[in-house]
Amino acid sequence: MGTSLIFADLFLLFSIICTKPLIEWRRIEIENGYIVIFKRFYNSLKINILESVHEVVIKDKDIRSFRFRYGNNYIQVSPVIYKNGDEMAKTIIDYIDKYNIVVEVVTPRI
Repeated sequence: MGTSLIFADLFLLFSIICTKPLIEWRRIEIENGYIVIFKRFYNSLKINILESVHEVVIKDKDIRSFRFRYGNNYIQVSPVIYKNGDEMAKTIIDYIDKYNIVVEVVTPRI
């Protein structure tokens, strides 16, 4: 009985690991000063870049993520995990420069 419980636990763990990317799948578009985050099983979020960009996380001279305020929460978008992430980061940085938005630059500690 002990080994079957271990196999059941391993199967459950394997299932969670394999299905999590499918559940959390998301797509990001930037249009007219808004970043729109589409998630598979959730409503999309439309965030005004000008009003909500909060931090830029930089590591080894590369942009690792942007943090946006959304209501009382923060949303982190990491360009390194997206297919066109460099383009997305450049678009957001260009928007920050164009409107002289003041953001906090964070460097993670090792």
